[in-house]
Amino acid sequence: MFEKELNTITLSGKEYPIKCSILVLEKIQDKYETLENFEDALSIFDDTKENEEIKVKFPKMTALCDALYWMIQEGEEITAEEEGRKPVKYKRESLARKMDGSIFAAAQTLKREFGRSFVSKNQKTTKTENVETNQ
Repeated sequence: MFEKELNTITLSGKEYPIKCSILVLEKIQDKYETLENFEDALSIFDDTKENEEIKVKFPKMTALCDALYWMIQEGEEITAEEEGRKPVKYKRESLARKMDGSIFAAAQTLKREFGRSFVSKNQKTTKTENVETNQ
């Protein structure tokens, strides 16, 4: 189904597949209004125009937990579909409790997966026809 393997994130020693699909982007847009708002909330770097410094900042925990839950659940559903089984239904709180590593590393992993959803996957362009309309 997918050209490439799904990326993973490790929580409490267990690897979980993650995927930021258009379905996840839809949830992000519904909750955060724009994808840019979400990206900023997940970001751990703050570009300041003063002195051209880059400062490290904490990601917004709500965005981190949302991304963790939505992307893991989507990864699980894709994996289950490919394996012909029912997907495990995770709880947001359970996944968040298993995050025993660095919140900065987790935020970076999830932000990279978010960014992957905007990379062109089909390098061949589709030929489009110009259709003239009569008015």
